[in-house]
Amino acid sequence: MSGLNDIALINAISRKTIKEDEVYTFALRLCDNDIDRDFERFDDSTLEVLSHMFVGKSGIFNHKCSTEEQTARIYRAEVIDDAGIFTSDGRPRRFIKGWAYMMRTPENADIIAEIDEGIKREISVGCSVERVLCSICGEPIDECQHKKGTVYDGKMCHGLLVGAKEAYEWAFVTKPTKKTKFGGDNMTNINRPENMKLADTIILNGIIGCCDTHDENSETIGVKVVQKVRRLNGDVVETVVDSFPFTKEMCERCGWLNRYASIQMLTGSTPIDVDHIDETKIVSMMGEVESEYYHSYSDYTGYLWTTEMFKCGGHDIPQILRSHIGEYIHMEIELYEKVR
Repeated sequence: MSGLNDIALINAISRKTIKEDEVYTFALRLCDNDIDRDFERFDDSTLEVLSHMFVGKSGIFNHKCSTEEQTARIYRAEVIDDAGIFTSDGRPRRFIKGWAYMMRTPENADIIAEIDEGIKREISVGCSVERVLCSICGEPIDECQHKKGTVYDGKMCHGLLVGAKEAYEWAFVTKPTKKTKFGGDNMTNINRPENMKLADTIILNGIIGCCDTHDENSETIGVKVVQKVRRLNGDVVETVVDSFPFTKEMCERCGWLNRYASIQMLTGSTPIDVDHIDETKIVSMMGEVESEYYHSYSDYTGYLWTTEMFKCGGHDIPQILRSHIGEYIHMEIELYEKVR
C-alpha cells in the first residue's frame, strides 16, 4: 500500500473503518481502447467515464456471482497512456488501471499468494454502453451496410463502443481468456442469481456454415456437427451428422420471452478438442437476448423474405459466425430467465 491516501480511499467505500495492516492491495489492468476479437473497441471518452464507474465494483472469479466469490473491490481507477505502445489500427494505446483491495484473512491467503506469484492476473470486465457505431460511416453498426471485420479502402470496420452506461463487475479468470466487454441493458440481473434461473444449456461443436432450416427460409448460418468416417478405400473424411440453424433454433428457445444469455466460443482452423485448447482464444459474451425469426410475404411484389436476428448483450452472434464461416467452433450457451 502506497500510504494514507490509499487507506483513506478504501475507507471511503468500506462499511467499517479498516486498518492498513488488515488489507492487501494490488493493481490490475481492466480494459483498453484496442480492437478486440469481436471487432469492437471503446472510444477514449467512454474509457474515461468507465474508469470512474469501476470504483467500488467487486471482483469475482470466472463470472460466478455468489457472495463467496466476491473477494476484492476496486477503490481507485484511472486511464493510463501505454507509453510507446499502439493499437492494432495505429492509435496510442490507453487502458484503465485499477487498484483493488481485499482483506487479509486465512480464506484469502491462497488468492493473495497467486496474485503475488503472477498466477492470477488476467481480467475480464462487465459493462454496458449506449450505442455501438460503425468505424467507417459513424452510423449504428446494426443499421449500416458495413460489416465488422471487413476491410474498406484499407480500413477494417469495427464497432465503436460509445457512451458508458454502467460498469457491473470485473473478474479474475482461472485460466487466461481474452479481454471481454459485455454489453446490454439490465445486465445487473445476471449478476444477481436470486433474480435469475438457468433455463437451457446448448453445447455445439462442429463447422460454421449454412444449415438447412426446413422451412421457407431454406438455409441460414449455423453449426454443422461433423464426424470422421473411413471410406471403403481407406480415406478418412468428415460427414455432417446434424446441423443447428442458429437464429431459428435460438428463437424457438427464446421467443419473445425476457431471456439473458452467457456465451463462450472458440473458433479455429482444425477440429476443437475441449481437453486441449488455447484458453486465450475463448470469446465470452453475456447480456440481454434479442431474438427474431419469422417469414413475411408481400402480396404486392410476391416476394417472401425472412427476418432473423439473435443478439447477446448487443453482440450480433450470426454476424460473428459469418465472419468465421468454414472454421471449426466450440460454443457453449447458457440461457437464463427472471425468477418471477
